[in-house]
Amino acid sequence: MISDLTYKMVAYSIIEDFNPDECVDWAVEMLQAGYDTPVVGIIASMDKPVNYFEIIDYLEKALLELGISKKNGKKALFSYCIFYIIKIAKKQEVKKNLRDLVGIISGSDLMERLMDFCLLSWAWSEVDKLYNHYWSGATPENIKRIVISTARKWLEENKRKYEIKPLLS
Repeated sequence: MISDLTYKMVAYSIIEDFNPDECVDWAVEMLQAGYDTPVVGIIASMDKPVNYFEIIDYLEKALLELGISKKNGKKALFSYCIFYIIKIAKKQEVKKNLRDLVGIISGSDLMERLMDFCLLSWAWSEVDKLYNHYWSGATPENIKRIVISTARKWLEENKRKYEIKPLLS
């Protein structure tokens, strides 16, 4: 199994606030997963904070070494969204990751494919009111479970269509 951060690494070129230190985290996770290559080892051994331009050069070499394609444009944006959907499905900072996901897709042409996540985010902001019109049946007690369940269902239904896990050839 590859690191979840791989979905973010292949999309780094479109991420405005890309944190180059995450490349080190990614490399460590990849080593732990058994992907022990020379360049991945170099990245994993780097001390944070790293130099953006130096680490990106190594990241591109590591991706090439692993046979993982760097994404551009719409494919990169979609890969970045998948990163957040996986985090939600794994129950990791669900509300924050949902908010970050919606921030990425808002105003993009991905909204239609990922509209449920927008609706759930909006519903979550209104579940404490008497009635929320974004997601029927959502309450303060169950909204988190609904979001996690929706993420898991989306990943399961789309894993073949969007080649979700593994990204390796």
